[in-house]
Amino acid sequence: MKEKVILGFFSYEDDTTDTLEALHKAGYDDMITYSPVPSHEIEHVLEKIRPKFKWTMRNLIDRGKKRDFHLARFSLLGGLMGFSVAVLLLVGTAVLWPVMQGGLPLVPSPIFGMIAYELTTITAILVTVAGFFILSKLPSFTFEKNDIYDPSFNSDKFGIALRATTPQQIKKVEDIMKKNMADKVEMREGRLS
Repeated sequence: MKEKVILGFFSYEDDTTDTLEALHKAGYDDMITYSPVPSHEIEHVLEKIRPKFKWTMRNLIDRGKKRDFHLARFSLLGGLMGFSVAVLLLVGTAVLWPVMQGGLPLVPSPIFGMIAYELTTITAILVTVAGFFILSKLPSFTFEKNDIYDPSFNSDKFGIALRATTPQQIKKVEDIMKKNMADKVEMREGRLS
């Protein structure tokens, strides 16, 4: 589904961060940024803008749908799943088929530790790799062309894209971007994902 998106082009990182802060103060939080190089300053501004994560089931479902979820949470989830499977496997096996050996505990701790460690790390790794593919939206099964992205973001321009619905919002966003030294501001139709 195509929607109207305002795309601002910037030559300097400082202008981009100033624009992000100004747009946040104006009430716009759903933005996508493009950068030719990794930028810690843009990351810091976006972290201040984005709301803090809350561990509620509704929030987890919403974040999962938006794919706004950090990769480290997949690692933690995989580790917890692996450790749970290890405990279930080892304790369940020992309880269902007990082998009593002269004074040894039913579940020996050295063996339990090694197997729990291995299952925890293997599951954490596999879930992290799966999470990477999910968050990267790979493989992409949608064959729609991204009309918003501009090739100049690969070489020398920073970009900010955000949704605009009314002419007043469009005018307000264009004024904010131009005030903060945008090289050009374009209106495009595409998908802001």
